[in-house]
Amino acid sequence: MTYEQMIKHKVEFEALSQKEVETICALNEKLMSFEQSLVLSAVNVDKHLQQRVQNKDDMLIDYELVCEISFPTAPEPKQQPMSPSRFTPCHTGSDWTEPMKGISIQGSRLNSGEDYNPYLPHANALNQQKHCWLFHVLYAEFHMSWKEICRIQAAWSDLEVTHHYYTDLATQGNSLGCKN
Repeated sequence: MTYEQMIKHKVEFEALSQKEVETICALNEKLMSFEQSLVLSAVNVDKHLQQRVQNKDDMLIDYELVCEISFPTAPEPKQQPMSPSRFTPCHTGSDWTEPMKGISIQGSRLNSGEDYNPYLPHANALNQQKHCWLFHVLYAEFHMSWKEICRIQAAWSDLEVTHHYYTDLATQGNSLGCKN
């Protein structure tokens, strides 16, 4: 996030109503819990898959573990919904992909306990709060305005596993019986 973007976000934040500020701060808290749940699930899956890869009798030789996260938003107040769906997408690029392979050993930015708040301390609620990774992604990676962030209605995640299997069909130097 550039200094100019930080100043723009600071000015936008100061123009928010008290209710909008509370909504944003509550969203950050909810995303912290969401991260915790995602990481707990991913760690369990990762440990299991690592054990399988280490087992020489298992044909699983590798795996991919990825968490896809999206943030559906409510339509703008004066905008008619484009579909009968309850939610509309934030904007192009509102899906976040977080690699999770090895999370049980090396950890992740999700639920890391780190504070991703880039703002200098000021006397407003946003800067007094620790920012989780997903909250940081909304304004720093997606470049969403605070008004857009206020419209987020949900966080959706898919923990995707891809298994890579291999077996040598010509075991112990024997061919499968195919002749040229």
